[in-house]
Amino acid sequence: MEKLLGINGELVEMQVNNSSAKKKDYIIVKKEHDGYKLVKVIGKAQELDNVDDLEKIYSLFNPYSASFTFKELLRITKADEKELQSALKELENEGIAYYDPEYEVYRTMPSNYFVTTAEVTRKNFYIVNFNGITYTLPYENTSGILPFDKVLLKKEKKNISLVKIIKRANPEIVCEVLEDGNIKMVGNTNIKIKCTDKDFLKLRLPVGTRFLGKISAEKHNDYYDINFVEVLGHKNDVNAELEAINYNNGFKVRYSKEEIDQVYGLPTEVTEEDKKGRVDLTDENIVTIDGAHTKDMDDAISIKKDEEGNYILGVHIADVSNYIKQGSFLFTEALKRSTSCYPVGYVVPMFPHIISNGICSLNPNVDRLTLSVIMKIDNEGNVIDYDIKKSVINSKKKMTYEDVNKILVNNEMVPGYENFINDLKLMEELHHILDTNKK
Repeated sequence: MEKLLGINGELVEMQVNNSSAKKKDYIIVKKEHDGYKLVKVIGKAQELDNVDDLEKIYSLFNPYSASFTFKELLRITKADEKELQSALKELENEGIAYYDPEYEVYRTMPSNYFVTTAEVTRKNFYIVNFNGITYTLPYENTSGILPFDKVLLKKEKKNISLVKIIKRANPEIVCEVLEDGNIKMVGNTNIKIKCTDKDFLKLRLPVGTRFLGKISAEKHNDYYDINFVEVLGHKNDVNAELEAINYNNGFKVRYSKEEIDQVYGLPTEVTEEDKKGRVDLTDENIVTIDGAHTKDMDDAISIKKDEEGNYILGVHIADVSNYIKQGSFLFTEALKRSTSCYPVGYVVPMFPHIISNGICSLNPNVDRLTLSVIMKIDNEGNVIDYDIKKSVINSKKKMTYEDVNKILVNNEMVPGYENFINDLKLMEELHHILDTNKK
């Protein structure tokens, strides 16, 4: 008996020789050559009760076509509401199922739909990858997309269009109040936004005021909703444009109250209690070498030779984990930032300056906690022994690349470096040995 079936979002005619399969039954089929073979009739999905929620939902949407309301899925899976929402979001991220807001149902992902990340080029074109091929999205199909958003796209022949935005890579954006009372996203003219937060409306902000907002992934009546976060300042402020550029590219300039509270709860100097269990290297000739304007020194170096003529090279890294504990506000924020950002003329640090330039910076003539790698290297550049240990150091000199180059390249004597010339010459000697070994 020939039946019309919905499979992966497509209508397929298939020969079914099992009369037990009724209209709207759920079935499992296996693709063979150009057709499908009936494997099992599930009926009303009662047989799915003995599997985990996510696998249960996966079975509902794959390999056949289906659509369910959220209430129907709750009834079928008997899952907790929050767990079900989380599982459905995961299925959407994996390209298994997606939410159709027009009909308020979750659907099996059609075969011509795909989930990917929208990357932006230097000329502000968005590109996506599908089956190993890179496509440039037409400008009219990029409305609402922000850099590196996870998006659901539809491919029809050579045309690709946006179905929906699944997840914002960076939901925090800088908005500006306009003369007509509306708002715009600073630096993006291809996205319509509005903010109906009561806290925002009560402020009655002057024209030109800029504020931080969180943009939704869902569009309503051609607009994306903005949740008000905080006022940043005015568009004519000195650093207004730089702040907008940082935020709109995923680099937060400011810290939350909880993060600032944690900052001021940290010590500003190494205590005797901190030193317990650590190797004391404070008497070693340890130095830092950075740019002239660097304020956050996170690594230092030391070198000497042993009696056998081997080089003893020490690399000492600031032990930030001693102060920023896993799961804390600053730890979570650091994971999001992942690195410091260096716009022209200044730095947006991964940690607040009081930490990055203070207790976690290997400043000269003060004790600092570090992780030290001590390597023994022979005259051919082979590492013949090493050790990694928790330590405490006291940097003896804040050196700069410029000064070191003057000494090693130009043979100049730079004031203040007199006691470190031999160490620098030894470092240069080892550098050439390691470079030859590498090549």
